[in-house]
Amino acid sequence: MTNHNLPAITNPTVNLPILTQPDEVREILEENLDGIVPEFPRIKFPSGGGLAFEIPGEEETAVETTLVGVVVDQHRMNAYWSAKYDGTKNAPDCVSLDGKVGMARPDANVAWKGGCQDCASCPLNQFGSAEDGRGKACKNMRRVAMLREGEILPILITIPPTSIKEWDAYIVGLTSKLKRPYGVVTKIKLKKATNSGGIEYSKGVFTKAGDLTPEETKHMQAYAAGLKPVLRNVTIDVTDVAEVDDGRPRDISDPGEDIA
Repeated sequence: MTNHNLPAITNPTVNLPILTQPDEVREILEENLDGIVPEFPRIKFPSGGGLAFEIPGEEETAVETTLVGVVVDQHRMNAYWSAKYDGTKNAPDCVSLDGKVGMARPDANVAWKGGCQDCASCPLNQFGSAEDGRGKACKNMRRVAMLREGEILPILITIPPTSIKEWDAYIVGLTSKLKRPYGVVTKIKLKKATNSGGIEYSKGVFTKAGDLTPEETKHMQAYAAGLKPVLRNVTIDVTDVAEVDDGRPRDISDPGEDIA
């Protein structure tokens, strides 16, 4: 997970064991997770315009209004559910872990069941395909892996369709300053918004809370590179998304709509 040649950092910008104890972190990860694919805690935006995140824990769920840490991976993903949420961790009919090509289950309720479909041309990924005639039947998302203080494995945060514009703008802003996501400390908060259909939802507010030093960024780059193959294969289920008004996870935004 990290480079043997990177020294421990004293007085780090953010208190991460990967910075202060790189060799020990590497050894623990390699020994404890040999043959194990970890179940990363999944954080979704709350439904109904809520302003706090629920953080799953070993014994109880914590509630926090702000998430702060270093983003070690972020990527597009899409998912389509034909059935309403029934309280179980039902898998999507079709899922794309890169936002480009969707793979459907053999028993999926789609024309390409058991096969694949180009996301850009998919009829379920067009505005107006949702049952209400406004949003998309398919849910476009971003998955963000964030490493928080005192931890050696990240949490997974699902950015919903209604906050993708803001997330992408944040990443573009970092890029314009020659910054990588794992070279800064990121803060995520929520604010309440309402779409044209009168549905209240939670919109993400993404800001930079600080810069890592060049030495710290090298540590995080090595860590992120080692973890990326695992993170990019984590499946999608309803625990990644908020339940919307009709119980079916979907994109509730409108084409061209200002939902700020």
